[in-house]
Amino acid sequence: MRMQDIYPDPDRLTPIASRINIVLASVFLILAASCATSSSPETLSPGTASGDETASVEKAIPDTLSTLNPEILPSFDPPGETSEIYRKADLHTIIPDRPRFDILKYLVQEGDTLFGIAEKYGLKAESILWGNWYTLEQDPHTLKPGQELNIPPIDGVLYSWSEGDNISKVADSFHAEPEAIVEWPGNHLPFDVDFANPDIEDGSLILITGGRRDAPTWQMITITRSNPAAASILGPGFCGSVSSG
Repeated sequence: MRMQDIYPDPDRLTPIASRINIVLASVFLILAASCATSSSPETLSPGTASGDETASVEKAIPDTLSTLNPEILPSFDPPGETSEIYRKADLHTIIPDRPRFDILKYLVQEGDTLFGIAEKYGLKAESILWGNWYTLEQDPHTLKPGQELNIPPIDGVLYSWSEGDNISKVADSFHAEPEAIVEWPGNHLPFDVDFANPDIEDGSLILITGGRRDAPTWQMITITRSNPAAASILGPGFCGSVSSG
């Protein structure tokens, strides 16, 4: 076989290639025209946007990535979705108790006891007694209907301030620190108050938180008579002392 039979002369191939190119171009134009006339626009259902396909692809991408690497990828909310949680309205909202700073007044009723009144306000009975020291005459058994009692907001001692009092000395007399008086909001004192001259109005009730009063000491009176039979008769007009204690 000759080389000319395998590799034809290039000059002879040029007209043939030109004819082939013309034929291929004609076929391509015919096919393109056929597709243009036979295809119809995509009909979308009502309420569907052409971008929905893009959204579905975007939605699928995070799901695939999170499956491949769930620890690194941050959370992602696809368009049109939300992860917010809405709280249902509750018409019966419970308002928490707020601390009380003012001193209340309580009128003693028939059948009241010091412990019962204290329990009603969440206090110790001693705080009720110490807050009404002179009204109750230092004795809880003197409680009777019609008495008006001071009810402190928390346990401690209520003290009626007198002109010339000193914060440090008053606190010490009730076994407390001066800060127990200054730092209680109900006393309305500035933190830089002068302990020696606090400018507190005379007669103001001051709460000493954590303070306490000393219990009164009751001492039985003893009769000193070396000769009881003779000492029982002292004679008219005798003004001497026959007791001690």
